[in-house]
Amino acid sequence: MGARSSKNTTQNNRSDGHLLEYFRKSFIRGGGANAGPNIPPPPPLIAATGGDINGLEPGNNYAYHTFTSTVGPSTFIIESISPQHPGFIDVLVVAGGGGGGKTAVPVGNGSGGGGAGGVVRHATYNVSSGPYPLTIPVSVGGGGAGGISSPNIGQNGSDSTFGGLTAKGGGGGGYFGIAGSPGGSGGGGGGY
Repeated sequence: MGARSSKNTTQNNRSDGHLLEYFRKSFIRGGGANAGPNIPPPPPLIAATGGDINGLEPGNNYAYHTFTSTVGPSTFIIESISPQHPGFIDVLVVAGGGGGGKTAVPVGNGSGGGGAGGVVRHATYNVSSGPYPLTIPVSVGGGGAGGISSPNIGQNGSDSTFGGLTAKGGGGGGYFGIAGSPGGSGGGGGGY
């Protein structure tokens, strides 16, 4: 911002000095606009526990609960829900991938790769019915083991579940002309 001076230099120096001092006090030190009271953020519209919780992401106001342990079942618990909340949560369920077929011995006996674990997304999973706390069972499927001698095909991955949603495990890979197994994504077939 600039200030234009008038012809009288004596007054200009004084007025410009006062003007600069005003700007210095008002804006550099934060006095230009009145700061509002220190208001705490509003309480969350939904209070939930379970899994690894990542804080609210900038711009979307979601809290992310991530379940990764394949040991035993887990639970997602909704402690309370505000009347302003629409009563839906966004759920993504991913199953374990299938194992690959047996390593090719002798060289030239092809083995197929395991199929990816299935994916289920439910963007409007209804949690409005309660009663609260509302407990939803969760299980995370692990990946299938690779093929070994007899059988030579890879094992299927395990299913993952969230409440009534199920994502199917990936199919195991085939070996030496044997087809891969079906699954969330089917395993690759073995070549000759």
